[in-house]
Amino acid sequence: MNQRTAKREERHRKLLKATRSRRNGRNLYDCEDRGLLLAQCAYEAVSAVFSWLSISEIRKPPRAYKDAQFARQLAVRIMAVDLNVARRKVTRMQGRQRRSIHLAVQAVEKRMANPVFFEAYVRMAATAKAFYAERTDRHGAKFAL
Repeated sequence: MNQRTAKREERHRKLLKATRSRRNGRNLYDCEDRGLLLAQCAYEAVSAVFSWLSISEIRKPPRAYKDAQFARQLAVRIMAVDLNVARRKVTRMQGRQRRSIHLAVQAVEKRMANPVFFEAYVRMAATAKAFYAERTDRHGAKFAL
């Protein structure tokens, strides 16, 4: 790469960085930003049901909080199944192994046999989708789930 091309690419990176900061750091056309937005919507939907837990406790639950661990499993399943985030991307965002994500999805699916839990889960998934639709509409972009 010659010097002129390097300068042009540097100017381009600075311009992209400036426009990105003007939009509150969300570029919905970027795969990573869209994944983070989907994760945030899933965590907020679960947090609406588990109102005594903060989102940070759901993201990284303490060992003693079994309800926080279950809430994280719910958020992982909502991300992976209902919001169609690839499981590999979920593992990268969570900083965990694919096996633990798979086990979290299985743990929630075992409880789906209970009709009361199933209805609550459907409401959480619908809330997450509504949060995502609301946030993408604000930016003028339409992304199907």
